[in-house]
Amino acid sequence: MPRPTPDACAVFSLVERGVAIVIGVILSIAVVLALTGGVLHAWNGLKQWPQLRSLFGLVDSVLFVLMLLEILQTVRSTLESHELAAEPFLIVGLIAIIRRILVVALETSDQPASQPVAGSALSFEQAMIELAVLAALMLVLAVAIYLLRQAKGSARPL
Repeated sequence: MPRPTPDACAVFSLVERGVAIVIGVILSIAVVLALTGGVLHAWNGLKQWPQLRSLFGLVDSVLFVLMLLEILQTVRSTLESHELAAEPFLIVGLIAIIRRILVVALETSDQPASQPVAGSALSFEQAMIELAVLAALMLVLAVAIYLLRQAKGSARPL
C-alpha cells in the first residue's frame, strides 16, 4: 500500500483543523445561547426564590452551561495538542449525572403525599432504583478519572 504524500497529510490536517474549528464555533454559539437562557432562568428563579423548583432549575441551567464549556475546552485542547483526552468527557459525564440526580429529586419531591400508596410507591421505588444506578455510575466515573490521573502521573519522568 502506498504511503500518503506529505501534501495529502497536510490537506487532511487542514480539513481536520477546519472541522474542529466549525465544531468549536457551534459550541461557542450554544454556550452563549445557553448562558443567555440561563441568565433569564436565573432571573425568573430569583423572582420565585422560596420555591424549590426555581432553585433546581437554576442549578440545572448552570450545570448545562458548565457541560458545554467543558466540551468546548476539550475541542480547544484537542486543536492545540492534536490528542483526544478522555478526562474531560468523564467530567462531562459526572456533571450530567449530577443534573439527572437533581431532576429525579425534583420530580420525587413534587409528588403530593396524599396519592394512593400503590401509585406513589411504584414511582418512588423507580426513583430510588434510578438514583442507585446513577450513584454507582458516578462512582465508576470518579474511579476512572482517578485511575486516568494516576496513569498520567506514573508516566512522568522522575
